[in-house]
Amino acid sequence: MSTITAPPVPIVFGEEHGDVLIRDERERLHSVMWDPPDDKIPRCRCCKRKVRGYPRALNSGMARSLIWLARWSRMQPGEYVHVPTQAPRFVLRSREFDKLEHWAFIVRKENEDETKRESGEWAITERGVSFVSHKLIVPSHVLMYNNEILGTYGETDIVMSLGEHFNYQSLMSAHNITDEDKKPRKKK
Repeated sequence: MSTITAPPVPIVFGEEHGDVLIRDERERLHSVMWDPPDDKIPRCRCCKRKVRGYPRALNSGMARSLIWLARWSRMQPGEYVHVPTQAPRFVLRSREFDKLEHWAFIVRKENEDETKRESGEWAITERGVSFVSHKLIVPSHVLMYNNEILGTYGETDIVMSLGEHFNYQSLMSAHNITDEDKKPRKKK
């Protein structure tokens, strides 16, 4: 005879959890998660998890990667690119390409291979094209917790994101597409 177990009871906003009201605990954690006192990462009194928020900046490496994807997309319109095998080294070295998704600049292709964690294929969105084309100002930072965006602050455009070390015009010029940009990498 098998036993039937009840599904876990969801914790509802404002519900009591032991001696702590979840609404009150969320308010407390939100006030200390960005700048913990005494550099100690606070813990939730309900679930005992460490709670730390992270501001993520749109940096020059991410901006350069987005420019590369925009240029690649002009040569292959409407196609996804397999970033691990086709992106130039500077994109792979930055290890922040996927963070562009937080600004809705890129979209990940759904993985159809159950043996892989993800497809590795990405495409630029219209918003990403507008940003690269210098037609859009976006928040310079997103505030992340538990891989969710809780807020944003600051403003930036593509030129400000690139910083002082990169020339927007030379990165965007059509003659600046290198052999490294065109040539696919070998799969490992």
